[in-house]
Amino acid sequence: MRRRKSKWVILTAVGAAMILFGCAGQKREDITMQEQNDFSEIQREMERYLITKYGRIPYKITGIIWRFWNQQYDQMNFQTEMDGRKEMCWVRRYEENDQIFFSDSYFGLCIRQEYENKMQKNAELVFPKAKVVSFLNETEFSQAVEKTDDLKKAKKKGEKIRAVSWIIVTGIEEKELNEKAVQFQKIWQKEQMESLISVFLVEESYFLSFDRDDTETFIKDHRYQAQNICYIPE
Repeated sequence: MRRRKSKWVILTAVGAAMILFGCAGQKREDITMQEQNDFSEIQREMERYLITKYGRIPYKITGIIWRFWNQQYDQMNFQTEMDGRKEMCWVRRYEENDQIFFSDSYFGLCIRQEYENKMQKNAELVFPKAKVVSFLNETEFSQAVEKTDDLKKAKKKGEKIRAVSWIIVTGIEEKELNEKAVQFQKIWQKEQMESLISVFLVEESYFLSFDRDDTETFIKDHRYQAQNICYIPE
């Protein structure tokens, strides 16, 4: 079987990638289109999709984005709770050839722990001490993915797994960071999942106290050296 070519880009920048909900301006004709549609029904359709697929999960709608001038979907942003933490996700509604399709990013939360565990095991092959935090709540998953699917099944269904991940490491010298990042990229590329990975070298005391809730504070403090890796399967 012919192997797919892969593309790695290493960036020597300090910082991490942030995924933000975006918004864009709307054309006047879109405003007219909006006045002609029942947006309440569209919202109900997206909610029915969410409940049918995942059951009655706790969620709160934080915004409805009607079709942008450069987009082909409506989007409902919502907040839910996963493992005791508040998380932001969305549902998208497409219309094509008189048919309606949906996609969502909630599934990214469902497989996040499995994804992090996989990256953690790979990271431990290279770094003496590592913690992994991944953000998959902006990855778009199709209607075909089921709640019970795992990462392997999702990939078999043709889903493109895209994630931003942080690997917090300690126990190595600063001069080793670039070499270790290169070693890790060679291991991770076998997973064939599009990734933007930031490897952060921190003091051991900071490493021991770090958890997922510290991500915003972590970026503000700048108490680290970083190596960013971008992997895009071709």
